[in-house]
Amino acid sequence: MLKKDKFISIILFVYLGIFAADIILRFPLCSWPYFRAWEYIRQYPAYGAAFIPNKTFKRKRIWGNLSNQLRENKYKDYRQQEFSSDKYGFRNSNDIYKNKDIPVFIFGDSFMAGAALDDKDTLSCRLSQRLNLPVYNAALGNIDDFLTGYFPVNLPKPKVIILSALETQERSVSEKLKRKFTRKNEPEISVFFRVFGKKFEHNKDNIERWLKNPSLKRWFIRFKKDYLEDYLGDLWFKPPEIKMSVETLKNYQPMLFLKSTAQIPEIKDLERQKNGFIEYFQALDEKCKEENITLVALFIPNKYTVYHPLLKSRPDPEIKRREEYLLSMEDEFKNKAIQVVNLLEPFKKEAARLIEEDEYIYLQDDTHWNAKGIEIAAEEITKCLTKILKP
Repeated sequence: MLKKDKFISIILFVYLGIFAADIILRFPLCSWPYFRAWEYIRQYPAYGAAFIPNKTFKRKRIWGNLSNQLRENKYKDYRQQEFSSDKYGFRNSNDIYKNKDIPVFIFGDSFMAGAALDDKDTLSCRLSQRLNLPVYNAALGNIDDFLTGYFPVNLPKPKVIILSALETQERSVSEKLKRKFTRKNEPEISVFFRVFGKKFEHNKDNIERWLKNPSLKRWFIRFKKDYLEDYLGDLWFKPPEIKMSVETLKNYQPMLFLKSTAQIPEIKDLERQKNGFIEYFQALDEKCKEENITLVALFIPNKYTVYHPLLKSRPDPEIKRREEYLLSMEDEFKNKAIQVVNLLEPFKKEAARLIEEDEYIYLQDDTHWNAKGIEIAAEEITKCLTKILKP
């Protein structure tokens, strides 16, 4: 009987321990299981925001999302990173909320948020320095952030909104988009109040953050993926599917690419994607103009499109199809009076120049641009905004 009671006590103790661990690990106690800030600080963002509020990630050694798939350290481009979020869960300094006027807002994916960059190297920071004006980073890291974010109601109305258009992304005026503009039993509301007038629901925020925090199981999966698999290799674990490729540049240095971005789409697929982009941006542009806001589309080419001509292997002539797609879409936007900044030609030109010095505009082991790429983008955008913002 005593043995049975002891066994039950042990089982009960184990279950209580697991339950306690699960509860504790729903809070961001440490960042060590994460190879860079992006995966850590996006675990359970504030309601409708991009990141955990008021969080700073500092690490002396991080590496890219592409090299993280490989177990060979030779492809990891180690670097330090400091990544901070503001009190609402966006990538800004809290000082930005002291400004009575914030003329420029940027929206978009991980490129705009600066996934692999230091705080000082984000697009919003570089633009602010060039324009000598505050620039609000509202990027949520996904393609629908323009419509799904919950932003502070005390933000001033911007004069310019910059929205990214990544080459391989697809946008369309879906029913979801239409519902965001016009809801059932509710009159149509302008884009300013739809996007910037949402109120924080702090109770709901806290509840959802707690419910969505990582459990013990998710922490084990993260530990297994980022540490045990890296160091023990195929001995215990089945290797993951590799979704990236290693190519050699003309300077004999390796460059990692996402496999999907190296595929050449069919002409019909490019046309469909282009039409979706045009319809999407035209709908948003009309709403912005109703509020005297200028929408600027930022075309971001894929890393492979930029570096394909600089590979040691023989270039695929079909790559021209992707370049022509971006150029034709730029013409279409201009014909419809939508402001556009196309980074294709500036990126190709600067990439070809810098490779002679063994320098790059994209991170070698990551899908994202580096500080040099950001500087080029900031320069091109500044040329556009100088005309729009002039008194």
